[in-house]
Amino acid sequence: PALVKYQGWFFVFSSYGGMGEDYTIRVCRTATNDTGANGATPRGPFFDKTNRRCDVYDASTNDYGNTMLLGFEGEQSVPGHPHVWFDDVWGKWFLGYDFRKNRATTDSGAEGRDFMAVRELSWISDGGPWPTIWREVAVTGRITGRGADLAHDLRVTLRWTGGLGSRVAFD
Repeated sequence: PALVKYQGWFFVFSSYGGMGEDYTIRVCRTATNDTGANGATPRGPFFDKTNRRCDVYDASTNDYGNTMLLGFEGEQSVPGHPHVWFDDVWGKWFLGYDFRKNRATTDSGAEGRDFMAVRELSWISDGGPWPTIWREVAVTGRITGRGADLAHDLRVTLRWTGGLGSRVAFD
């Protein structure tokens, strides 16, 4: 696991799941960024985005608290063993991890080869900061007109311009 402090919050990044096929990288954070006597410490406790404790089993979901950061994507399967750092030269955060190409295991059950990857890590404001591998996109515009002219739904159109493997995700 990796432990990182960002804007006073402590975040723990870890591998989660079974190496066979569903290994992923998950993240949890402290409940507060207050560094006072009762504030955030690197010892936790840590919570997911839905405010479930990450060290307590939740029978209603048959799981521990956790927030997905990176899972199977394209030819990258079973990402894990996260490393997180801020690069002073680039002025950016990065996530380093290993993964396997395509399936994690072969048809005979043998484990696949490990590869390394580095991705830029962004921070979004979603009830306090949360790390993401996606970029936050803000759409702004100006509506002009009067009365009934303004009584229409606002529509935002995203146009696909990528290759066959391109994806978009919304959280």
